[in-house]
Order: sequence, then C-alpha cells, then structure tokens
Amino acid sequence: MKFRFGIQLIGARTRDEWVGAARRAESTGFSTLVLPDHFGGGQLAPLPALMAAADATSTLRLGTLVLCNDFRHPVVLAQEAATVDLLSDGRLELGLGAGWMSEEYEAAGLPFDSAGTRVSRLEESVRIVRDVLDDGRADFSGEHYRVTGFEGAPEPVQQRVPLLVGGGSPRVLRLAGRHADIVSVHHDLRSGEARAQDITPEGTERKLSWVREGAGARFASLELQVGVGIFWVTPRRETVLNGLSRRLGMPPALVGTLPNVMVGSVPQLVDQLQEQRDRFGFSYVVIQGRDMADAEPLVNALAGC
Repeated sequence: MKFRFGIQLIGARTRDEWVGAARRAESTGFSTLVLPDHFGGGQLAPLPALMAAADATSTLRLGTLVLCNDFRHPVVLAQEAATVDLLSDGRLELGLGAGWMSEEYEAAGLPFDSAGTRVSRLEESVRIVRDVLDDGRADFSGEHYRVTGFEGAPEPVQQRVPLLVGGGSPRVLRLAGRHADIVSVHHDLRSGEARAQDITPEGTERKLSWVREGAGARFASLELQVGVGIFWVTPRRETVLNGLSRRLGMPPALVGTLPNVMVGSVPQLVDQLQEQRDRFGFSYVVIQGRDMADAEPLVNALAGC
C-alpha cells in the first residue's frame, strides 16, 4: 500500500490553537489527525475535538487512536461515529481498543476487569458497531452486550467507515485481523506499561503472525499502522542511538531497528520506512504532534508513494 501519515494531537488551550494545528497538519500533507482517549493531561474529548477539526479543514481525515471500549456503550458510540462521519463529509476512521490504564478506570469508578474479559467485550462491541455503521441497526446477544432491534443512527457518508483496532497482545491482534480495516500494531500493554523489548523486529513479526491468523485470506487487504514514539531528524544518528540505548537498555544497533524509533537524516528515515514497509507491511505511519514540523520533509518525500 502507498504511504500515508497521521499526526497524533492531544489537546489545546483555545479553539484557535486547536483548529490552527489541524490546518497545519492538512497543509503539511498529513492524511489524518488522530487523538488518543485518556483522562487528564489536557486531553480533549476525542469525538467533539475531531468534529471541530473537521469544520476547520476540508481533506484531513479524522481518527481515534484509540477509543477505550469500556468508556462507551457500542450503540452510543456507533451513533456518534455515524454522526461525525456524516457531518465531516465522510472523513472518519474509528479506532477502538480494549483499554489498559487501570488508574483511569479507578478515577471513573469503572471496574477494571481482567485483560481477557476486556478483550472479549471489545470483540462484541466491534461487531455491534460494525453492524450499526453498515446497516443502521443491530441485534446482538452476547456475554457482555445485548442489543435488540436498535435503530436510529444516521447513515454515514462512507459506504464503509474504516474501523481500526489497535493493540499488541495475541488476542487483540487476532481480533483485529478478523474485523478491522486498519490494524495498529504496538506494545502489549497488558502489564500496564510499554516495553521496548516487545517491539523488536522479531517481536513485530510475531505480532503480525497473530494478525495473519485472525485475518486469513483478508490479510492482504488490511492497512497496517505503526506509531512513532521517538522521532529525531539529525545528521548524528549514531550519537543519538547511543544515548537511547542507555535509556532503553538495549544495544544501539537494535534500537535503530525498532519500528517506532526513527532517528537520522531525512534520506535515512526514507530508507527506514521503505525497508519497514517491505519487511512488515507498515504503510500508515503516525507521528506525534510535537514532531509535526520536523516530519514535514519526510511526509513530502513519501506520502502517496
């Protein structure tokens, strides 16, 4: 698949600051503006923020990376998602995940169930949301959700609103392979923290094998996404990798192969992304908002290629 780039933003102090960032992302050449789904830290509520970004732009796609499934009932989410797609003229990419930050559940007074229960609930939710977005209705009876004759969501503009599922554990990635249009491959967060050792090239290939198991024949049609946590445009690649190796506790040469670490000159970063696409299939690359300006030459070099 051709390269495209997303920019992940979190919040803003004013409306002007928020819409200004959205317009910069669009003019820079980013395909998509995405938001995570957390409490605190200046985080904007994702769906209203995306709608404001939609009103300020004309081509920028709008994504969630990812909504915590347990924070919203699936029929409520599906209605809100269909509404955003309608009012944005068909620019929504809906991303869902199982949830992983126990302190956020505690703050909201929600039970933090086992990882297995949360993933089972996510799969049921994905099926309900998909039915509502595709057909405008849902009937479902499962272990966690029961929906009877639900109707009422507006008809989305997109014939199929792209559904993204993100995660790093075997069950989530197999689930993503079965149901998602876009698979965001990242750390296994069941322990409540991200570990660099989890996304070595070998670890990434293992994760992709789980996606293949779930997807079967549909694997070739999936868009694979990677998020870049460390982005550093510099002519001193080896110096920076040496510093990161001490922080991450692994050899510099290994740090330089992590899919979510991009360090080097723009030509080096171009080569890295092309090699990762060849090896892993990653074509959808998400950059952090703080790195928007630095990433512009890379976006200009590869977007659409």
